[in-house]
Amino acid sequence: IDRCKRYPLFWLQYAIGALVVGDLTRASKYFDTSYSLAQTKGWDTFQIDNHYARYLLVRAAEEAAYEEVMELFRHARTLINRQMKDDNLHYPYRVASTYQSVYDRFQSRFSEAELQEISQAARTVSERIETLPSDRARHHYVKKCKAAMKYIEESVTSRLG
Repeated sequence: IDRCKRYPLFWLQYAIGALVVGDLTRASKYFDTSYSLAQTKGWDTFQIDNHYARYLLVRAAEEAAYEEVMELFRHARTLINRQMKDDNLHYPYRVASTYQSVYDRFQSRFSEAELQEISQAARTVSERIETLPSDRARHHYVKKCKAAMKYIEESVTSRLG
């Protein structure tokens, strides 16, 4: 363990575990450690970014105050969009599916501009899905994401008229 604790992915695994059991405070500390070590070593943080985006969205969907939700959403969206641009795998789509949980929690409180921003984020993900190779587009996480994005877009459209 002495040697392992100096590696970013060691701490990422702890962050994922804390996220899975819903201990978001502990997850935050482990993500900070993982990012810090990655920066020190000059590592690409793409693996950390994927799970950190999930952490941000879970936090927004489950415990964040309304006043901080859009900041969390925007940070997660930036990480997810970068991953979708650089990678054709299903991982960022699995995380993007959580947009729906954030939307569902705050849809009645979001301003018109916020609703439009979330709808645009969903549209961006949907458009990216359309460019995936067919084998990736058929992955169950991508299909789940596509359904979540469609739900958000249709719901916002019906709310705004």
